Amino acid sequence: LPQVNACAQCGEPLQEGGAGWGFLPERGGALCPACAPDRSQASSEALAGLSRLLALSLDEADALDAAMVDVRGEIRALTAGILGTVIGRAFRSVEFIDKLRT
Repeated sequence: LPQVNACAQCGEPLQEGGAGWGFLPERGGALCPACAPDRSQASSEALAGLSRLLALSLDEADALDAAMVDVRGEIRALTAGILGTVIGRAFRSVEFIDKLRT
């Protein structure tokens, strides 16, 4: 699983409300402002939400979904990046489902 509670490079702990964090699955997950390249921005709220989701069962995650409505899209994008890194290519099912929703 990717690191989402601290910087995958230097170990700096994630703090809610912190700005400038990034997320690159190929580099291990969350990256603090000092380690994150500009192209990898992720909100601390989305990283905290992803951390909560990774710790839950599917039933619990479904219930938590409503509480994270503000960062749901960002968490979906982070998750798609994780899946793409794991399988070594873009995860087309996510793209297909997103097209059906629009």
